[in-house]
Amino acid sequence: MVKLKEIDSTVRLEFKRDSVVIVVPVFGAYNEFVQCTRSVLKHTAADVPLLVADDGSLDARICTFLEDIDRSGEQKRCVYYLRHPSNIGFVKSVNSVLKITKDADVVILNSD
Repeated sequence: MVKLKEIDSTVRLEFKRDSVVIVVPVFGAYNEFVQCTRSVLKHTAADVPLLVADDGSLDARICTFLEDIDRSGEQKRCVYYLRHPSNIGFVKSVNSVLKITKDADVVILNSD
């Protein structure tokens, strides 16, 4: 089962050095985000965590989609959901993710 964990930008995620984390920044573009996320979950090893960085998107379906996947029990991986309260822009959003995933190798995957 997916283990959805909602986090904020003050959290430090503990990853082993050289581990990989896939980060999907999102602001709107719901349909593209869903397609991208489904592809990551289908084609990436279950031990690779996914971190969704929601840059203050007004579309509540983004979080709902992740919660639905979590409830379905069909995936076995850790998914982190970081939501910024307002739009801070792509660069600041990605930089906040890089700070909290300090030791990991981060793959930024734009869904759109």
